[in-house]
Amino acid sequence: MVIPDPSTAIDDEIAKFDSEEAIVEDTVRALLVAFPNNREFTHVHLKVIGINQLYRARVLNIDAEPLARHIWSLNLDRILSSGSPEAVTLIHGCKTTRNRYYSFATKFCSWHNQEAYSLWDYNVDEALWSYKRKDRFAKFKHQELLKYSRLVEIVKEFREFYGLQRHSLKNIDKFLWRVGRCAGQ
Repeated sequence: MVIPDPSTAIDDEIAKFDSEEAIVEDTVRALLVAFPNNREFTHVHLKVIGINQLYRARVLNIDAEPLARHIWSLNLDRILSSGSPEAVTLIHGCKTTRNRYYSFATKFCSWHNQEAYSLWDYNVDEALWSYKRKDRFAKFKHQELLKYSRLVEIVKEFREFYGLQRHSLKNIDKFLWRVGRCAGQ
């Protein structure tokens, strides 16, 4: 598969994402508007279930409640609003679940602060790695995508390299997710 030139394809790919994923995006947005903070356990639990299900984050059903309790216990609101990568690390560090859920942690944080947090999943990983191989937009090893602060740096290097500064991290995520979904097939 030939991956598209980001500087010419990004607007079309974002438009396709917005069209195809409108219900998902609107539903998660409504959930975050209704429950913007993480002070009430039931609100956090609803967001864990909703983001996991709608964003296919692969949190096991048995882990949804323990993960929500973990997030609720962290008092993350200030950290999330500051955009600190520590929020992803803290969520990902949950020791009461069967898995660590890095992808979910990035998605949860991104939905709370879309200007500060990039998301990671297999599609984004595939796209970034494909562009690295094709254009060498940044120097990094594949496993660095699993270190959150480095992932954000790499996404910002991608944005800079291709002249996409007018695009938010959220829009870069949309583009990378669509390209990676196609590249991984």
